[in-house]
Amino acid sequence: MKNNFLVLIVINLIFCQAEFQILTVPKNILQLSSNGGSNFLIKNSSYKNSNFFKSSKNLYSFNLIHYPSNIMLYNFSKDKYSISFLDYGFFEDRINDTIYKTFSAYEILANRNFNKKIRNHTLDLSIGLFNSSIYTYNSFGLVSSLGINSSYKKNTLSFSLFLENIGHIFKNYTAYNQKLPFRYKFSINKIFNKVSLAYDVIYLNNFNEFQNILCFQFNPNDKVSLRISNTNNYKNLWLEDNKYNFISGLGLGIDINLKNTSISIGFLNLGVAGLVYGTSVKFLRK
Repeated sequence: MKNNFLVLIVINLIFCQAEFQILTVPKNILQLSSNGGSNFLIKNSSYKNSNFFKSSKNLYSFNLIHYPSNIMLYNFSKDKYSISFLDYGFFEDRINDTIYKTFSAYEILANRNFNKKIRNHTLDLSIGLFNSSIYTYNSFGLVSSLGINSSYKKNTLSFSLFLENIGHIFKNYTAYNQKLPFRYKFSINKIFNKVSLAYDVIYLNNFNEFQNILCFQFNPNDKVSLRISNTNNYKNLWLEDNKYNFISGLGLGIDINLKNTSISIGFLNLGVAGLVYGTSVKFLRK
């Protein structure tokens, strides 16, 4: 139980919020390996032969992300619909060897995405419902995110601006009025031949702080993508006597794209809290 609480505290620090982690933690391997970065990590033009980037119809995706202390995130999406389940596991209220009660904690998010393309601009809107529960306490509400992505120079350069986690909490855990983790995200994406570079600046409104994310993606061919990222959001977790501090916040990912199937593996180093890893499978059903 102590390990679970340690991981919960670290997750709060990393993703900069006190509750509703389901709204900000990565929900797929691209987000995990890019440190939750760019909403539109531009794909190299060599992907034009891949079915995944020709149409999103009948596209299914399954994501499984494992946090330390067996905290699990499950995500399923079909086309523009998505549902995520963050399972913190079971906790015990005990004194010495006497267990007084056992209870679970989890969070759920279900959302629907909308987009509209106007010339070289794409307008995006996401609307969802979330629920958070621990023991007999629960909270739920409505959340939405909206933004615009603009592409230039034959889609090799793009800029995007998003307002994330706008909504309302219908029921709080207690009489204390909680706040959603509202934030602004600005992204720049550029393709250099087979290399994609993404830079994000995120302003965390509740904490008046900025987060910077840099992501590098290499596409050697139309079947494989390699991804590496880092962020300044982990410096508070560094230990003075740890010579491996430089890998804290390091995200890694690989995508293998077949004709109608894509398999991805991703990792994210949480520093003193351990390693997050996950896998995903996407496939087109005709």
